[in-house]
Amino acid sequence: MKKKTLQEELEEVFGPMEIIDINPGNLVICDGCNDNYINSEEVGGVLLSRTAFCPKCCKEIIESAKEFEEERFLTYPKEGETFKDFVLRMRHTPSDYQR
Repeated sequence: MKKKTLQEELEEVFGPMEIIDINPGNLVICDGCNDNYINSEEVGGVLLSRTAFCPKCCKEIIESAKEFEEERFLTYPKEGETFKDFVLRMRHTPSDYQR
């Protein structure tokens, strides 16, 4: 039996849904503080699931994930990778939610 996609599972509960694809281009904004990183070379940050937190916000997010035993949902940049490059790279990585 074929495994259902997330969209198929959600449609069973909520009914038909339209998928809208939004391409933000190279715009990189922290989902925590809303700072713009499009021209930044600042290194670091973290993703919590698919939510991006900049180097300034990530310490609190990491501590909270550890406190609630949700570290498995954290994704870290490569060593020396800028927050901007990290977010752009992750946008082009297949979603963890697609089955």
